[in-house]
Amino acid sequence: ETDKAEDLNFRISQMKKKLDGFEQADNLPVRNSVLSDLGRMPDPNRKEDNKVKELSFEIERLKNRLKQLEVVEGDLMKTEDQYDVLEKKFMTEQEKASVLSQQVEEMKNQIARNKAIEKGEEESREEDLR
Repeated sequence: ETDKAEDLNFRISQMKKKLDGFEQADNLPVRNSVLSDLGRMPDPNRKEDNKVKELSFEIERLKNRLKQLEVVEGDLMKTEDQYDVLEKKFMTEQEKASVLSQQVEEMKNQIARNKAIEKGEEESREEDLR
């Protein structure tokens, strides 16, 4: 029994190494291959070993998913930062546009006053000439 236990432990460690070597934990053919390897083990330890392998596989899958989510989170944070920068630029540009609009209105009013003054001066000159 000691030899069997050692043999089983050896097989388990080999399968763990095999699982660790796979980059894509979501790859079902790989999972099926590992489970079929487990199916060749003696019956008393098979259920427990199957459960260990399934849990190991699930842990690897979750680790990969966590890495993916961390990447997405990083991208989201960058996007939020970019949004904040763009929002500040937009507010600045809106303020500039408002100032320029006020300046245009002031210039229009000044031009209208100047025209009125010139028109008034021309009318008074015409009256002086009469």
